[in-house]
Amino acid sequence: LYLIAFASIPHSVGMILNSAWKGMGKLKSGLFLSSAFVPSVNVILFLILIFGFGVRSHIILGVIYLTGTMLFFIFEIALWIKMGQKMSQKEKEDYEFKSVVDTARPLLFVASANYLVSSTDTLMLGMMCEEEEVGTYGISNKITMFPSMILSAVNAVLGPRFSVLYSQGKMSDLKRIMQTASRI
Repeated sequence: LYLIAFASIPHSVGMILNSAWKGMGKLKSGLFLSSAFVPSVNVILFLILIFGFGVRSHIILGVIYLTGTMLFFIFEIALWIKMGQKMSQKEKEDYEFKSVVDTARPLLFVASANYLVSSTDTLMLGMMCEEEEVGTYGISNKITMFPSMILSAVNAVLGPRFSVLYSQGKMSDLKRIMQTASRI
């Protein structure tokens, strides 16, 4: 648990950088890195450690996850540095940290409020009910949330792009993408 909790820091920073990739129009790279890189590394490490070296410990799962997450973080940083060297001065100004943070602040507030609201029910049940009841509720709640995965996928891909287009004042492009996303 401590290893996985520690991995949340590089994972979060890596996901922020990954969202920046998506916002810059590098959707294939961003989706590959956020969706396939860590699971692929984890499976490879798992197979090597379990079958290659015969390691049989539950702690190894945390080590594998932390290793995959740290590799993801290092890879994201390296790509970001390489991309920064190729950017023109205008592009660097468009993606200046302060302007991006200022633009993303409302999204951070909404995401934080959404997380708080989505967790409150389980926390309250945890204080009032037995563990088994909370577990049953959690599983049934996840099953009913399955249809919202489509909306989450669209938001993950297009959210950073919306933010960049709005901050650059490209309202016609933003309108076109929003209409297409709404149709989907």
